[in-house]
Amino acid sequence: MSGPPGVGKTTLVKKVAKALGDRAGGFYTEDVRIGGRRIGFVAVDLTSGKRVWLAKEGLPGPRVGRYGVNVDAASLILQAIEGGRRKDVCIIDEVGPMEMHIPGFMDAVLTVLERGNVIATIHRSLFKRFCSAYSARSFWLTRENREQVYKEILGIIHGQQV
Repeated sequence: MSGPPGVGKTTLVKKVAKALGDRAGGFYTEDVRIGGRRIGFVAVDLTSGKRVWLAKEGLPGPRVGRYGVNVDAASLILQAIEGGRRKDVCIIDEVGPMEMHIPGFMDAVLTVLERGNVIATIHRSLFKRFCSAYSARSFWLTRENREQVYKEILGIIHGQQV
């Protein structure tokens, strides 16, 4: 799934994760704001609830925009993906430019994709390439269709015809 910034991709995957409870693992990212200004992003392990800075203003490391990527976030993110691999559904939020700097990230993503049962948000710059490379159901999320997409995703997970 992909869509423009602020459309609700992370909110949707968190809602799916909540609906699935212990059946889902993986991670999501959320922005951190101070006084309404975004200063960075944290990655959150769905199983343990542990959080780590993924990228933040002022951090050393590879740059994506004004953020330094915390390559040391690899441990938590890779553990979260591995944990999700052992669940019914693995959630990966997101596959994007920041995550691409995490050592071993794409290998872990590709391993999970081979197994299937993955819900991933894909940065809009990578979406077409991912859709053409993998035969997966894809959604372009909008404010108008996000509730329908949520229902479709749960229907697919529960084996209902959508």
